[in-house]
Amino acid sequence: MTIATTGSRIQYSGNDSTTVFPYNFKITDEDQLEVILTDANGTDTTQTITTHYSVSDVGEATGGNVTMVTPPATGETLTIRRVLDLLQSTDLQNQGPFAAQTHEDAFDEHVMMIQQLQEEIDRCVQLGVTSGDDPDDYLTNIEQAVDDAETAQAAAEAAQTAAEAAQTGAETAETNAETAETNAEAAQAAAEAAQAIAEAQEVGVHEASYHGSAVKSGNFEITDKDASVPCNTSGSGFTITLHASPVTGYKARIFDLWGDGASNNIRIDGNGKNIGGSSNDFLIDMAYGAVVLEYDGTGWSIMSLYPVTQ
Repeated sequence: MTIATTGSRIQYSGNDSTTVFPYNFKITDEDQLEVILTDANGTDTTQTITTHYSVSDVGEATGGNVTMVTPPATGETLTIRRVLDLLQSTDLQNQGPFAAQTHEDAFDEHVMMIQQLQEEIDRCVQLGVTSGDDPDDYLTNIEQAVDDAETAQAAAEAAQTAAEAAQTGAETAETNAETAETNAEAAQAAAEAAQAIAEAQEVGVHEASYHGSAVKSGNFEITDKDASVPCNTSGSGFTITLHASPVTGYKARIFDLWGDGASNNIRIDGNGKNIGGSSNDFLIDMAYGAVVLEYDGTGWSIMSLYPVTQ
């Protein structure tokens, strides 16, 4: 039988289900097949007949099938190739009979060996027929090019890392700037609140008048556009109701003058307007607590909130 095909190797991609893989070239023994499984990382593992696969149709000119015990996974590659020992095992006797099949089998094996070598040559780096380059120099240049490419890749990765670090530094600087701005705003609010407390302390006696408004010890509704409301909760907590018809810029300074706010809270009613973005009542629930509110046209903004120790 002639050798009608030129191939001696075939490859397949795994899909988690297929187990039967045809080979389209002749073999005369199942051991002439080499089956290699390559994983997704490029690692090759030579498979063992019976343990990992079986072979059918040995001796058929058109080939047969390799049946895997376990289907190759997606991302894996299965390589099937014919590998013969490069030996001449046919021993012809001088003046013996001419056995045509014996001669043809020997010729077939020689052709299969040639195909095997050709398949390996086809996978080699080759110089052109007219090239005058030295093969060793050519390989050295290739290796150097690979080294240069790896060096360039490493430099690119280092540059990327540096760029990411620079970006992180810029973001940190931006965060620090925002923190500084927040701290400055908090300091300004604290100064305003301290001023309010200082004004309250000028009263001198607890029940004295404070900027035209007496110290409050019960429910009270603010009617002034710029109100300071010192509160005495020594008896019980109570509610301060904000201005019913505030205009942008109206302010209210409300503070626990006696220091009983932790046990007897001061409740602030927005009178239909949100306080600090919330429709809930606002509580001063700390000793000597104070809050400065300013109406922004839609609701009352909390300009400062803090405990104060006399």
